Amino acid sequence: MRPLILISTLTALAAVGACAPATAPDPSSARAEPPRRCFQVDRVQNFRATADQTLYLRTSRRDVFEARALGACRDLDWTLGITLAGQGVSTVCTGDTAFVVPRGGGAFADGPCRIQVVRQLTPEQIAALPDRDRP
Repeated sequence: MRPLILISTLTALAAVGACAPATAPDPSSARAEPPRRCFQVDRVQNFRATADQTLYLRTSRRDVFEARALGACRDLDWTLGITLAGQGVSTVCTGDTAFVVPRGGGAFADGPCRIQVVRQLTPEQIAALPDRDRP
């Protein structure tokens, strides 16, 4: 009876081995997702908006996030202040959407605009921003 168990075990191991990949996957071929960076909406200290509907949000002394308007946000580049609100949460991460409400300074009535947080800028990217766009 022992030889039968041995043959069955070897057959099962051979079948499992046949299903295994012949080579190890190449880690460089897999697209590495950048880690999501997050901030709390009540930590936004300063902002700058550009005419092309890009919003730069300073969330700490070192951290600046880039966001883009999803649709038209009237007078975003003329507003004097903003209120930022996550969609039911107080933390917003790269890739997430949120609402920004421009306050004052524009010719049109204030209204909420939907934005998407695109990325967190590196210190080099912050330094490369034109002065008028750096929060």
